[in-house]
Amino acid sequence: MCKIYQRKYEGLANDLLRIDASMKGITCDELVSYFMKPPPGQSSMIQEEKDIEIIDDNTKVVYWKFKMPLMSARDNCMKITKTQQGDGTFFVCETVDRPDVPEIPGVVRMFVYTRGYARPNKELPDTIDYTEMTVMNMGGYMPARLLNMVLASECEKEFRSMHKYLLSNKK
Repeated sequence: MCKIYQRKYEGLANDLLRIDASMKGITCDELVSYFMKPPPGQSSMIQEEKDIEIIDDNTKVVYWKFKMPLMSARDNCMKITKTQQGDGTFFVCETVDRPDVPEIPGVVRMFVYTRGYARPNKELPDTIDYTEMTVMNMGGYMPARLLNMVLASECEKEFRSMHKYLLSNKK
């Protein structure tokens, strides 16, 4: 199950996106580890992903280049951090400026600030719940109708694909 909520702010370029998902058969750590290092070729949106700096086991800086249907390519340099909190795992992703990752002509640089929280579902065994809040600015011109259509459908598709991948690659 995956529900996606989006709020466009009048007069601002930023959008607020909330994702609530429940996934059976995977752990909080498996989910967050997937975000920390997506398997090559697994995401239909990620064209390029590379580690820029490994700070420690739970923190790194990455470069991602995205391509979504009906949109020009977007990229981002992000610092990703995971922390354990009680029985759950927090996942933080925030855009950072790095002189060693300059903007690329023809690719729109986007802004992302994400907080995700994965935790065991207390009522359903072998199930985790995930809540994510993201503030983003996709950059460049993008009609709101197109953004709404693509974000909701692509996010849900990506979560289903991720869940299927994690289930099929259990050790």
